[in-house]
Amino acid sequence: MKQGQDADRAVQVELISEAALREVARKYGTGIGDGETPLAYHHLGHTLDVGHMFLALAARSLQNRKIEVKDIDLGRMAASSHDMEQGLGRGDSEEFCAAWVKQAMYEAECFTPQEIDITGQMVQATKVWFDPGYVIQRPGKLNLCKLLADADLSSLGRDHVTYWYWAMALLKEIKKTEEPTRQDLLEFLFSQRLLLTNHKFHTEEAWQLFPYQHRNLQFVNEKIK
Repeated sequence: MKQGQDADRAVQVELISEAALREVARKYGTGIGDGETPLAYHHLGHTLDVGHMFLALAARSLQNRKIEVKDIDLGRMAASSHDMEQGLGRGDSEEFCAAWVKQAMYEAECFTPQEIDITGQMVQATKVWFDPGYVIQRPGKLNLCKLLADADLSSLGRDHVTYWYWAMALLKEIKKTEEPTRQDLLEFLFSQRLLLTNHKFHTEEAWQLFPYQHRNLQFVNEKIK
């Protein structure tokens, strides 16, 4: 790719990522009760956090020669857009986000069809299903998809302060209140105990960078006592 094309691509990566982030902030706020439909968990802060965690995972994956430098651009766009729609229900929301980023990349006219398809797959890889005590992700075989899926749930294996911050944000979003009841909290803790027991990251990079899942399980067990 020529130098001018590289520059055009870099600009388009920034434009697409920023457009997605602005949409998340407009719809769901920044975590301080702003936005058209404020959300306690799926707000701009979460999206930015996932992006940062993806970059950390990607850097290590790059060192391990599992991805290429240009792949990181795809991850940035996928991370920025993966939660820009929350109102269509599980599955449909990710379909919308994947379609949005693919269309934006197509209109930019500087990405290959394969790159557009992979970026859409990465967004789809963040789909999560919850069975009692289990979180189910099916990121497929692509390493980039696995990296973004792990970045999305990275808080499960990070330090207990970070884990608890995002866990409580999720509880507040689920219950649609800033002050969940004691019963709400207790039920949530039991579900988190099962989740922390059963969840498994998809990449060795995630196991290395987010090694505290067992400690967080112990933390939750102490909360239940």
